[in-house]
This record gives sequence, structure tokens and C-alpha cells, in this order.
Amino acid sequence: MTYADITSGRPNVWAAISAPFRAIGRGLVFMAENNSRMEAVRRLNELTDAELEAKGTDRVAEVRRIFASVGAI
Repeated sequence: MTYADITSGRPNVWAAISAPFRAIGRGLVFMAENNSRMEAVRRLNELTDAELEAKGTDRVAEVRRIFASVGAI
């Protein structure tokens, strides 16, 4: 089986220019996903409404509790 190489061999200027911005974006996503609040939101999403009702709360109240220290809500 044969393969065709369709690359030009020239360096991609736009890839080089955008590399730092892509790295910053990946870093911000990594920090956001590894935040303890995001872990709490993941656990909250795994609970059913019935389980939350059994605990005497609802999703809105739990989100407010999770993000209360930030002052976002």
C-alpha cells in the first residue's frame, strides 16, 4: 500500500504564532477542571432529585452553597 505525503515541508507560521495562546487556553481549562468546586459540581450532578430531596435540599441551594465563598451567586 502506498501513502501520499501532501505536506509542503514549510513551517506553519500560524501554528507557531498561536502556540502560546493554545498553551494558555489548555492551562486555564486544566485549572478550571481541577478546581475543588468543579469536583463538588460533578458530585452534585451525579445525585438524583430524589436523593437531594431526601437530604432536604435542591440543586439551586447546593450550587449556591458550593459557590458561596466566591460570591458569584
